[in-house]
Amino acid sequence: MKIIDCHIENFGKLSDAHYSFEPGLNIFGEPNGSGKSTLAAFIKVMFFGFAGEGKRSVPENERKRFKPWQGGVYGGQLVFENRGRTYRIVRTFGAKDKDDTFVLYDTKTNLESDAFSANIGEELLLIDHDSFCRTVYIAAGDCETETTDRISAKLGNLAHNTDDVNNYDTVKKKLSDMINAMSPTRKTGMIYKKKERLAVLREEARGEKTVDEAVLLLKSKRDDAKQLRDSLKNRQAEIQVNINRQLANTELISKKKTYGDILNRWNQAKEGYEESADFFRGNVPDDTEVAEMLNRCGELGGIKRHMEALHVNEDQKAKEKLLEEQLENISSARNKNETKNTAKLPIVMAGALILIISGLVLSNIWLALCSLIFLIPFIMSGTKKEEKAVKENYLPDDAEPEKIREELYALRKDRADYEKLKQDKEQMEHTISNYIKNLGFEVETDMSAQLFSIRDKARELADAKKWYNRQEEEKRNFEENNDIESFEKIEGDKPDKLENYYNELGEVTQSLEKAIEDISDYNVRIDKALNECELIAEAGDEAKRLAEEIDRDLHRLDVITKTRDFLDRAKETFDSEYMKPVMDGFKKYYKCISGREADDYSINARMELSVMELGNDRDIKLLSSGYRSLIGICMRMALVDAMYTEEKPFVVFDDPFVYLDEEKRRGGMDFLKILSKEYQIIYFTCNKDRGKTLEN
Repeated sequence: MKIIDCHIENFGKLSDAHYSFEPGLNIFGEPNGSGKSTLAAFIKVMFFGFAGEGKRSVPENERKRFKPWQGGVYGGQLVFENRGRTYRIVRTFGAKDKDDTFVLYDTKTNLESDAFSANIGEELLLIDHDSFCRTVYIAAGDCETETTDRISAKLGNLAHNTDDVNNYDTVKKKLSDMINAMSPTRKTGMIYKKKERLAVLREEARGEKTVDEAVLLLKSKRDDAKQLRDSLKNRQAEIQVNINRQLANTELISKKKTYGDILNRWNQAKEGYEESADFFRGNVPDDTEVAEMLNRCGELGGIKRHMEALHVNEDQKAKEKLLEEQLENISSARNKNETKNTAKLPIVMAGALILIISGLVLSNIWLALCSLIFLIPFIMSGTKKEEKAVKENYLPDDAEPEKIREELYALRKDRADYEKLKQDKEQMEHTISNYIKNLGFEVETDMSAQLFSIRDKARELADAKKWYNRQEEEKRNFEENNDIESFEKIEGDKPDKLENYYNELGEVTQSLEKAIEDISDYNVRIDKALNECELIAEAGDEAKRLAEEIDRDLHRLDVITKTRDFLDRAKETFDSEYMKPVMDGFKKYYKCISGREADDYSINARMELSVMELGNDRDIKLLSSGYRSLIGICMRMALVDAMYTEEKPFVVFDDPFVYLDEEKRRGGMDFLKILSKEYQIIYFTCNKDRGKTLEN
């Protein structure tokens, strides 16, 4: 059997879509959301109709789930070939199944055919919808399988015999219901009830006991019940007296308990306050003062960081000394040059002045200006020579007097600042340490942390004092408003005893009511025994008849039980005949996909697989999702092989390899190629590369 093509008018998101199918492997490799699963569902619905019709949830109700998104005619056509004949299914769907239409055409004549009904899937494949979804239709993420009655029937080629394997579960349920209804051990069982009735009848008809003896026995029991009743009444009265006494003292007892709670809180507050006060030994600091000292600790930290940033050390002192020596050398050199220039300068100056004066006397301005101009370069030349001589003889190449003075000034300023900061630091440390000592504490290395601790302790002490004062006030107010001495004179039990009295009173009252009911019951039974004297013989006859009836019922129950057991064994024997071909198929496909033998797997007569792990058979449900998918795929195809030995059905794979690893997916591709030699495979996948691999 194979599908030739289909046309979808409207189904889910698909509209006016046509698909053709070839014998062997048909690959639909499209991305997610392209409608692959919708096409697979369309094929299933065309043969088997919708699933989940009664479900309210849209994902579970296929009729609602695949209702056309764009409206229009809901349905389509599908052409298939079976045993040499080709047919065309035309279906339309409405809001309910009664609105659906189904027409089957013989494509050779293009006339309607009655070869199959609207239940065409079951008639063609000889399995129901559930069995179809557990074998030849493998939906995405649903590879696991288990046998159904229809699968078992198809394995035995008994699918047409609806009174045999197909009805196994129905018959077994009816037999089990009959066994439960007749059960001699269940209280609801018919035989159990008859046995209870028989015991009563035999008790009534027992020959060795006379009615008088029965009456005497009942009267004795009634007297015991009366004695118990009187005893319970006395105890009831005693309990009521205790309750009344307790109720009289309830308010006083409650106040005593309240006072005890107040004393406990007062003692706890007092202990907490004294413990906090001991820390300071009477000298409790003011929170503002501690805050001021903490601020000074912050300032002290800033001073220390500033001192570290100045980097005043011995190297700096050596540098200062070196710069001072350089300045002295410069000064010494300049003094020497000035002495030399002083000797030359008077002669030059005298000549220049003579010329200037002569020019002025002779009214020769040009002579005076020229003399002045001659004098200026001479003076400047001397100054430059002086500086050059100083640099050459006494300074490094890159040193200048002004830079040396600036650098020396900066160093001296840093040292002065450092000394000032050092004095401030010592003064600050002295102030903080004296404050801590005055509080009565030894000064610790980290004075800031110590002050934080002192502040926290002072706050704890303040809180403890407030709490203690509140408890003291509460205690004083209670003592002023209550007679404390009366608490010691309270009579009666503890307050919780009252609840015990009430509980006991309830139990005694309940027992008393039961005793009164028993007395009434014994009175009725005594009257009945006296009136039934004439019925003893009739009770004996009824007991004999009932015993015979019970024997017949037990025999019938035994037959039904054995019938059910034989039915189970017959079913297991029937299924066991197909264990080997199914297991052989499973092993073949398991090795094809995984590349390993399936020697650790075994199957039972119910077609249930198990795997050997650590010396014990394990349920395959305990395996990973990947292995469960692998096993389910192999088991499904093994069942299909065993079910369809002649006409092979088409097989739908809706991306069943999603949970397999890469190696097993490659095996899955080989698996599909092998299957396509015998079956028409319709394979849907969102992995285009996987589809291309199969096509190649």
